[in-house]
Amino acid sequence: MVVPRMLKSQVIQKMKEEVDRLQAEARLHFFDNMMYEINDSLTSILAITEMEPKDSIPKIKHYIHRINQSLHSTKSYQISSKGEERFNLTLVLRNLLYVIEEHYKKAKLVTLISDIKAPVLGDQSKFEQIFFYIFVDILARAESETEILVEARQKDQFAMVTILKDQFAFSEEALAQIDRLTEESPDLKGRLQITPQGNGVELIIKIPLQFQMVTLMGAQAKKGVAKNN
Repeated sequence: MVVPRMLKSQVIQKMKEEVDRLQAEARLHFFDNMMYEINDSLTSILAITEMEPKDSIPKIKHYIHRINQSLHSTKSYQISSKGEERFNLTLVLRNLLYVIEEHYKKAKLVTLISDIKAPVLGDQSKFEQIFFYIFVDILARAESETEILVEARQKDQFAMVTILKDQFAFSEEALAQIDRLTEESPDLKGRLQITPQGNGVELIIKIPLQFQMVTLMGAQAKKGVAKNN
């Protein structure tokens, strides 16, 4: 049966509205978590300075470090599409999965998320949208509780995100949106694969990692300082 173009447009618009709403919820949940981390650290610092003045400095440094990490994460979390940026994939992915589980009670997620230290280079906003389009298509069409495997790990110079779903095939509307977002993202173009897996589907996203480089000049300078000491 041929689906009328107008109906397809309505389906896509409905999916887009759902993805936009989920993305807004993900941002709100992320910032709520960071504010909790900062407030908890500040409360701990106040308690330490009042009760343990002699041994307080190392503990205060620990909580200040936590605050700095939270502020850095908040700053790096992209609230709009800005093209290629560095972001913490593990942190972002866990945040998105929390929103999915809260919003879709029939989602039974099996997660294997590695703590990938190096940041990825990519368009975080478009990554979030692709991720949500995948889950909106799967869960909006599911009639009952459905199991989805989500894995994230490092492989060579890339972070690999794998989503595996049995007894499923993506709709034309979802594929069109995923293809569009991939084409708009140079960091993802050619690095997103959707393949049949038995009666289901496996989706793999590869995103390049950004490793901190130590220059030869910097290493020589450190050796010189150590030798002089």
